[in-house]
Amino acid sequence: MSKTSKRPEIVPPTPEEDTAIVAAALADPDAQPLTDTQLKAMTPMRSLKAKGRPKSMTDIDALFKSRKIKIGQLLPFGFSESGNVYTYSTNLLDGQFEMRVTVTKKEKHRRT
Repeated sequence: MSKTSKRPEIVPPTPEEDTAIVAAALADPDAQPLTDTQLKAMTPMRSLKAKGRPKSMTDIDALFKSRKIKIGQLLPFGFSESGNVYTYSTNLLDGQFEMRVTVTKKEKHRRT
């Protein structure tokens, strides 16, 4: 008795289709390729998995509570700086949604 795969067959695009797909992706201002600086600043996914992931989107605070943000790596990823606040925003789904990420740098208090 042979097993029948329930997964659909994946057919890679032809070279011509691939060229058209890449051209369409590059024409989207919201989906530009990462720069070399951004790629070098990335953290491997395997190092993030060990820290766990939220059980749901309502548990997103728990995800970031155990993380330390490297402030110096925010600017190469498109964040803008205003004092202690770093902000990144982008449009999603052809402008139907705006995603905004805000990171606030905590002040270190000195003991006197």
